[in-house]
Amino acid sequence: MPEFTVVDSPVLKFRGIHFCWLPELSASYIEREIRTAAQYKFNYVVIESWGVFKSERHPWFGWKAGAMNKKTIAKFKAIADDLGVTLIPQLNVWGHASGARSCVGKHASLDFSPEYQPLFEPAGGTHGSSVSSAWNWCLSNPEAVRTVHELVEEMHDAFGRPPFFHIGCDEADVPTCASCRAMQYSKLVSNYISGICELLRKRGARAMMWHDMLLDRSDPRWKDYVKCGSKITATLADTLPKDVIICDWQYSYGDMKEKRKDWPTMAYFKEKGFPVAGCPWMNYNAMKP
Repeated sequence: MPEFTVVDSPVLKFRGIHFCWLPELSASYIEREIRTAAQYKFNYVVIESWGVFKSERHPWFGWKAGAMNKKTIAKFKAIADDLGVTLIPQLNVWGHASGARSCVGKHASLDFSPEYQPLFEPAGGTHGSSVSSAWNWCLSNPEAVRTVHELVEEMHDAFGRPPFFHIGCDEADVPTCASCRAMQYSKLVSNYISGICELLRKRGARAMMWHDMLLDRSDPRWKDYVKCGSKITATLADTLPKDVIICDWQYSYGDMKEKRKDWPTMAYFKEKGFPVAGCPWMNYNAMKP
């Protein structure tokens, strides 16, 4: 007869961790990370492709030697299912469109297929450092919108249509093409993101996105917090669908060893009606309830 019974359950129903699949990382490395996440009781793993997703619908998209193909994804999904973990794909649908680090001046797609330049913003802004560094998708180009929708569908299918899909949307530059600049950019971005959210909603999934473009960097309320937006993009907090999960990422919160006293950015988005996920990076104490 057992001497006692252990009754235990996690405080948080959603316990997620985010991994960047960089081109220098092997598939075996990502598999190890998934298994380690399960060991530490995470039940969701977001996998962001840094130009390594091998699209069959758009073979030009990403590095030619990208290891994130459908066969490997299926293998990882089977492992994750066995471990009680749900894999969430991430495709950057606004900023980070180069699929490469901004500091290297490379573009995972355009360096090999420059004819697709019209799908992206011309070089410029804070991240673009060369002609090949188009940092944003061109949201005013219907062909770019169609391409992104097809990539979202393909990646969502490859991961077995999970209930969440991360659309990125962080650190986007100011538009540089004449078409985007001629439009009301806040409305253009809002309609674009809302369209992707609707696409996912019809597939039984909810969109997740980073928070930073929804905060005006000049607003004194966000001093010492991550904020990358403008007065224009900050209006998205009032116009985006309220079922979008806002992922509030903070590289640092004061002293890394200090337990957080508050997190006003999270409170702000909750007051706006969004579900919010705290993403504290290396600030371990900020993960505590």
